[in-house]
Amino acid sequence: MELLLRPIDRKDLAEAEVMLRRSFAFTMRDLEEAEMELPTLHGVLERPGTAPIAAYRGGRMVGGAVVSFGAEGHNTLELLWVDPNHIDCGIGHMMWNMIERSYPLAKSWETVIAACLPRNVYFYVNKCGFHIVKVEFENGNRDECMYVLRKEMGRS
Repeated sequence: MELLLRPIDRKDLAEAEVMLRRSFAFTMRDLEEAEMELPTLHGVLERPGTAPIAAYRGGRMVGGAVVSFGAEGHNTLELLWVDPNHIDCGIGHMMWNMIERSYPLAKSWETVIAACLPRNVYFYVNKCGFHIVKVEFENGNRDECMYVLRKEMGRS
């Protein structure tokens, strides 16, 4: 079945927000660090240079993403999520490939992933072609690190 990407608008926002929160809660279900905040789409429609995107399959929303556009084609993947009922169906990978094709002038993409989410790190590095370029420690705590990942376009 084909995947369709389209911009999130006001009528889609509530559904996308619920799905985003369910997706991240599912992803973090096995973590003991309960203090991690779930992301939100609050204010995303009003932010200049940002594109919130919903993914549809068979007419139903199955995921989404938020991308932002930086100077000289250096863009950011702020969020990417898949409905927990559709995880492991290849939707995330299809979404990422479609996003790349939708912005052919991008020179690079960057995203940040919590190191405590190895499945997500695996996805971005092994499936999507990102590379870990930096490790950041939250509040100086070596137990709470984030990976900064980058994908230079034209390379895998």
